[in-house]
Amino acid sequence: MSIEAYAWVTNHAPPPGLAARAVLYALADLAWSDGRDACASSKHLAEKVAMNASNVRRCLRELEAGGWIRRGNPAVVAHLPEYERPAVWDLDLSLRRPAHRTPADTERGGCSEWA
Repeated sequence: MSIEAYAWVTNHAPPPGLAARAVLYALADLAWSDGRDACASSKHLAEKVAMNASNVRRCLRELEAGGWIRRGNPAVVAHLPEYERPAVWDLDLSLRRPAHRTPADTERGGCSEWA
């Protein structure tokens, strides 16, 4: 598990929908500290996030289209038989959620970091 990638999803990743965020957390759990080489089949991810594989594939497309993830280096799984090779994903840890603090946030005691 990558603490850095997991913390990125928690603190800095732009907020996708809840299902896509769950898949992003699952990928972060499998990635290295630089966010690279998260290897998992949609079936494995589905088991991790308790949803069906078709929904996971939809979330992966959404995350890829939004720039949160991109296809990783397939050589990482080249040692596996071709029919058993999972997808490899890299998380873009450079993405940052924009801070939208307002004066009202300060007046409330800063309870809501993101408006």
